[in-house]
Amino acid sequence: MKVNEEAEKLLTILKSNGIEIEGEPFLMRYNPPWTLPILRRNEVAVKVKL
Repeated sequence: MKVNEEAEKLLTILKSNGIEIEGEPFLMRYNPPWTLPILRRNEVAVKVKL
């Protein structure tokens, strides 16, 4: 699944830069479900420790 791939990329980059996270990655969806897939805007995010 594309979301899992992107989450792994994000976690790898954060870890390599010494950034600690809290919890699990989550998906943020900005468009209604009827939006064409090519036009959707979705992001994978995590909460970081400050």
